[in-house]
Formats: sequence, C-alpha cells, structure tokens
Amino acid sequence: MEMRPLCAYDGENWIDIVRIYKLACEGTLLWIVSHLEEGKLYAFLSEREALEFIKNEVYNAEKIAVGPCP
Repeated sequence: MEMRPLCAYDGENWIDIVRIYKLACEGTLLWIVSHLEEGKLYAFLSEREALEFIKNEVYNAEKIAVGPCP
C-alpha cells in the first residue's frame, strides 16, 4: 500500500514544511503529521487535532485546510 501525502493550506498557499498522512491502524484512523524541517512525526486521532497542531505549533495562520499536494 502506498501512502500518499496530503498538504496543509492556509487558504492561499500550501505549507511546505509539513506533510499529512492518513493511516488506518487497528480499526482507527490516525492522522500523521510529518514536520520536514525537524524530521519528526506526530500522530493524532482526528483531522481537527492535526490541523490545530499545525496551526499552533508549526505555522501561524487563522485557518488551515488539508488537500492534495501540488
């Protein structure tokens, strides 16, 4: 199975320092945030939690959305 990354957008631009992966794990869907500059992975139980983390810890924006990477 190939895991294709998703990207985060601030409404106009995509945020190039993170990638997001959806991963099914033992009946649960995990949202994995890969912080490319730090080389770290973070796991969340919901898309909302992952986006809040990006918004508060990685990229200062009022609104963050997930979509296909350019």
